[in-house]
Amino acid sequence: KVDMGPTARKCAGWAEELSADRKKRIEGKQSSDYKEVWRARKAKLDELNFVWRKRDRVSWEDRLEELKQYKAEFGDCQVPQHYVLNRKLGKWVNRVRTEYKHFRNGTKSAMTVERIALLGALDFEWTNSTKGRPSVPYET
Repeated sequence: KVDMGPTARKCAGWAEELSADRKKRIEGKQSSDYKEVWRARKAKLDELNFVWRKRDRVSWEDRLEELKQYKAEFGDCQVPQHYVLNRKLGKWVNRVRTEYKHFRNGTKSAMTVERIALLGALDFEWTNSTKGRPSVPYET
C-alpha cells in the first residue's frame, strides 16, 4: 500500500462522500435544498469527466470465454485464484464454485442450470481438486 500524501487521502475521502451522497439521493433520503446543491455539483463533476463507477464489470459470458481460452492452453479449468496472467479469471472461477455450492444447498445463488451445463461442457471441476476434495457434478 502506497501513501500518496494528505491531498490524495482528502480526494479519496471526498470521492467516497460523493458516492455516499449519491446513494442517499437515489434512495430519496435528502432534502430538496440538498438535491439542488447535488445537481450543481454533479454537473461540474460531469464537465470534468468524473468517473462515477469504481469499475466496469465483465459479463459472465465473457469470463466463460476467457475460461475456454485458458482450457485450450492448459487442458483444464483449474485456474489458480491468483493467476498472474488474469487474476480476475482466477477470482471468477473461485466465485463460480462458491455460487455452485450455494445452488446445490438450495440457498440464494447466481448459478443456474444453464450455466452449470455450459461449464459442464468444459469438464469444469466444481471443487478445487488441488485441495483433495472430489468434484461432484450437478444432476438434473
